Amino acid sequence: MRVSTFLAFLILLITGCTEPKLNGSSKEAFQNSVTEMKQNISDDKAAKVDSALKIIGVSEIQNESSGGLLQLMNSQLDKKLIRTLDEKTASDIIAMADSILQDEFKRQKQQALKEIKRLEEKREAYKNTESLLSRFKVQSARTYYQEDMFTDKLIIELTITNNTGTTISKFEAFARVSSAGRDVPWHQGEFNYEINGAIQTGETKTWKLVPNQFSGWGDIPDRNDLITTVEIKTLFGPQGNDITNAKFTDSDSARLKILKDVYTDE
Repeated sequence: MRVSTFLAFLILLITGCTEPKLNGSSKEAFQNSVTEMKQNISDDKAAKVDSALKIIGVSEIQNESSGGLLQLMNSQLDKKLIRTLDEKTASDIIAMADSILQDEFKRQKQQALKEIKRLEEKREAYKNTESLLSRFKVQSARTYYQEDMFTDKLIIELTITNNTGTTISKFEAFARVSSAGRDVPWHQGEFNYEINGAIQTGETKTWKLVPNQFSGWGDIPDRNDLITTVEIKTLFGPQGNDITNAKFTDSDSARLKILKDVYTDE
């Protein structure tokens, strides 16, 4: 009698410690088993099961074709999803969702590492661009009027040293012409110059450029106190190709920081 009582107690103990499982025999049985499962676990674990079921459901959707997706949208529970979760305990469901999230993170990390590499290469190319521009050095810049046969013509006189390590055939620049104490420049704008014979690396050359005086350049007065600043924006190599076209924006920088913070240990 004592043995029978002990066995009954043991069976009751084992049964009470067994986690409830989902029943995938039908949709109705599945829904009922989900409700029963959540009633027999803690609120915290029930919330984790709810979240896990959503994750598993979304994963099943992503694995279906567009037709499968429409089928899933038109039914409350997909048969395939029910089969997948049949006989699963709450712990099983949570573990499945964790595995899905881990796999997704691995896929995201692989993609993120590729993007990080691309952005770092882009940043390095931009640094090289900045270096090239800084080594095409404007030694002096003057703006003045020079007597001509019919009328005085505006001259922009530039002296530039090329230390880029390559031949430059053309450059684009931004110029600003003002006077001391004047808040607004007489004129500012972009211009370009295709260099006759190019300029070799190590050379210093001086050019007298004549801008179109029927544009804003013609508004510059004939004064002795003109101050000219020139910033080189673009350089073209010996084949006429832009060798300074690499860009790395603030948005690129912010994106790179976020990706490295999330997906690397740096």
